Order: sequence, then C-alpha cells, then structure tokens
Amino acid sequence: MKLIQTTSHKEIFRLLLGLAKSLRGFQDEATFCEDVTYAQFAILDYVVDNNGTMPLSSLHGLLSVEKSTTTRLVAPLLKRELLTKERSEDDGRAFDLVLTDEGQRIHGVVWECLTGLLGRLTECMPEEEVQVIMNSLTSVAHALETCCKD
Repeated sequence: MKLIQTTSHKEIFRLLLGLAKSLRGFQDEATFCEDVTYAQFAILDYVVDNNGTMPLSSLHGLLSVEKSTTTRLVAPLLKRELLTKERSEDDGRAFDLVLTDEGQRIHGVVWECLTGLLGRLTECMPEEEVQVIMNSLTSVAHALETCCKD
C-alpha cells in the first residue's frame, strides 16, 4: 500500500472523521434552504444540468443509492411540483423527471443559498491555498470512489 511516510493511518482516519462530522449539514435529511435537502437539491441540479429532463433510472447511479431511496428522495420534489414524472418517449416502461417552472425558481434560490455558504467556506481558507485544497479534495474523493466503492 502506497502511503505518504509522514502520514499515519490514524491521522487519515481522524481527518476523514472530522470531515464527515463537518459535512453532516449535507446529509440528505437536513434541509438547508427553501425546505430542500442537499440530496433533493442535487436531484434538481442534475435535472437542470440535463436541460430540464432526465431519466429517473439515471439518478440511482448519480446519487449512489438504491432505487427505493431514489424514489423516497424524489417524492417530495414531485409533491411540491418542482418536478413532474412523465413516461419516457424512448421507453414506455420508463419515466423521466421534468423540471417545472417552480422547480427552476427553487433551484435558483437554493443555488444562491449554497453559493453564499460556499463563499463563506472559501473565505475561511487561505486565498493562495484554495486551489491546492480543491485539488487535494478531488484526489481524496477519487481515491475513496476507487478503493472503497464496495
């Protein structure tokens, strides 16, 4: 196992534990703006990025959750009419999620909240290290996805 010699497994564990603790606000049950959870916002954002429509089945992989969890996360967005669920034109057995005008509006409001949060986060970092930190977090996220997927 390749490991930086000055870094112990215990130090890595403590850093990951601290990061997980700090990120609890992003858990899918915590609402942070407009009564939308982080996971629900991620769904809205994926649909927005996909030109306002997306196959429901594609969300399982994007969110790394089971189908039943995807259904549970999407349900409040459908109930609030931020998204609609329509039969796919390509496959009559499948459904697409379609962004509504209200969904677009809420996405914009939540994005402003998130931008403010992320702005405050980067303000707490040394300006000259922000890109280094971003690169490091990208490396950690990639390593976790690669080594710890199962």
